[in-house]
Amino acid sequence: MIKIKKLKLLEQLVIELFKRYNKEHNIDGVISDNSITIKIFRENTKEIYKKILVEEENNKLKIVIFPERIKKLVDINELEDIITILEKQSKIIKYTPEEIDEIKITYPKKTRIKLIKMYDLYAPKPGTKGIVERVDDEGKIQICWESGSSLSLIPKLDEFVICDN
Repeated sequence: MIKIKKLKLLEQLVIELFKRYNKEHNIDGVISDNSITIKIFRENTKEIYKKILVEEENNKLKIVIFPERIKKLVDINELEDIITILEKQSKIIKYTPEEIDEIKITYPKKTRIKLIKMYDLYAPKPGTKGIVERVDDEGKIQICWESGSSLSLIPKLDEFVICDN
């Protein structure tokens, strides 16, 4: 009985996500007895961007993202955050050489950064601080995070500020 109620709630959430994101992407989905598969296609190309399998496991949702096979256990209220992350990651940001030079000037080596929000499934927690190692040729800011992570920040996508300490 509980599984049916949870799956019904999950179905409702997926329908809402379809309504929201199908405006920008072509989204398709399949609901089976114990799982929901969402396929997100890139706009205008019909090329698969991500496939997300959602199953119930130990009173949580097990999310598997393909083709990377990233697995994560989440509560149902975190599913929308994962969809938002994938939607943000699908937007390709290309910087001009002038913009890359400006990023390098704004964030020189050893600049201290405080994370507000990073759109990555393995992102450090908001509030985590890090030090700029360098800005690469694509304009991504390479960070050494205090948590031990080395994920890069993407200007105009991730949210962060320069901090004093």
